[in-house]
Amino acid sequence: MARRTLALVVHAAFVSAAFSIAVLTGGASHQSAALSLDVDEPGESETATPLPPPEPEPWAFDPEPLLAGPAVAVASSRTLVPTELRNPMRRLDRTPEEAALDALNLTRIQRAQADEVLARHQSWLDECMRQDLEPLERLLEARSSAATEEGRRLGVALYEQVMVVPESTVAVGVGGRSSLREALARVVSETCSVEFLRLVHDYESAAVADEVAQARDRKQVLPPTRALARIRLAAVAISLRRSFERQVAGRGARSADVLEAIDPWHEQDSNVRKPLEQLRDRVEVPNGRDWYDVAARVLPSLSREQRTTFARILFGVSPVDTAPQ
Repeated sequence: MARRTLALVVHAAFVSAAFSIAVLTGGASHQSAALSLDVDEPGESETATPLPPPEPEPWAFDPEPLLAGPAVAVASSRTLVPTELRNPMRRLDRTPEEAALDALNLTRIQRAQADEVLARHQSWLDECMRQDLEPLERLLEARSSAATEEGRRLGVALYEQVMVVPESTVAVGVGGRSSLREALARVVSETCSVEFLRLVHDYESAAVADEVAQARDRKQVLPPTRALARIRLAAVAISLRRSFERQVAGRGARSADVLEAIDPWHEQDSNVRKPLEQLRDRVEVPNGRDWYDVAARVLPSLSREQRTTFARILFGVSPVDTAPQ
């Protein structure tokens, strides 16, 4: 009897709870519907308040946004110095004088006069190369001892010998030679002349600072004067290489013919025969750059007679025959 009474009480409790939940749910629904009707539209005397615009992201106007690298200041004036981050500094593939001319807004007449100076410089350099391969030999010697004071002295002397131009009487009123830089500065306007010299000076200064910094990274000390000699020796190398290539262009010299004509000795197998055989096996008729690279390797080991033969085949002229007496 007690168990039956307990069951009835539990059942009644469940029924009562279910009824209460249904009543509460229905009432909430009706109340929600009434509220939605009350606020659906504003009345005639009411105005809707617009939502405020979304606030910008905190980095939207940040001059240094997230994940940005270090800022690099770009000079407002013309410059030959690369502005991108790079170590070591990217060097010019031509002389700084030529690059400076291209950076200036020269008139057509000024550009023509500058090109005429460059052409005289190239013709004079080509003539020197045909007469004697000594400038190229001195370049190789200066490069091999670039880390010494003797190398600096050789580089300075070679720069003063190569980077000159024969002056016409029209240009300066007298004969003789002047540096390529001075000759170019004279044929442009006074304003452009100042800018031209500044561009070249700034490039050399930046390159010197880069050379010194690289030496410091290697735990070495490089005096600025020696660093400047290296920079200018690079300009000499560019000028001599292009002159060499101009002499060889169109000659069609075959590598096998040069090897046979030079006929290296047994002692020259590694320094002369091997480079020439490698060139012969790679290309039958090398271009000017190929011959220049090989000449830089074999020239120091050639005898006077072999050097004459080498130049005669490549340039079509014997340095000994055309050398001034």
